[in-house]
Amino acid sequence: MITKNYSELKSIIDALNGINNIDPTTNKEIKDKLSYGMSRLIDRVNSVSKKYREQLDDINVEYAQTDKDGILLYDEKGNYKYTKDGFKKRKAAIDELEGKTFDIEPYIVKDCPRINDLSYYVQIGLNGLLFNIELE
Repeated sequence: MITKNYSELKSIIDALNGINNIDPTTNKEIKDKLSYGMSRLIDRVNSVSKKYREQLDDINVEYAQTDKDGILLYDEKGNYKYTKDGFKKRKAAIDELEGKTFDIEPYIVKDCPRINDLSYYVQIGLNGLLFNIELE
C-alpha cells in the first residue's frame, strides 16, 4: 500500500489520462502490460475518488444555506447557496479533507518498454503506483 494525500489525487488521474493507449499507426488499442496495469490502477483510483467525492458532497451540504424548514437553497445556476461564514467554514473543511491521506494498492508493471516512452510528467505521477523507474 502507498499513502497519498487527497490533494495528490488529481495529479494521479491526470497522469493516467496522459497515457495514450491507441497506436497512432493502426489507430487500434494497444494491449500490453502497461494498458492492463492501467486498467487495474484506474479501478483502484476510481474507488478512492468516489470516497473523496462523497466526503466533498457531505461538506458542501453541511455548510449550504437552508430555508426555515431546512430545505437546501440553490442559486440560479443550481449550485448551493452559502453565507459568507458558511463559505469560509466550507473552504476550511475542504482544505482539511485535501490534507487527509488515503491508501492505495499499487499495480506495478514490469518489463514493459513502452514505459520509457511516457512523458516525464506521467513518469513522475505514476512512479511507485504503476511502475518503478529511476527518474533523472
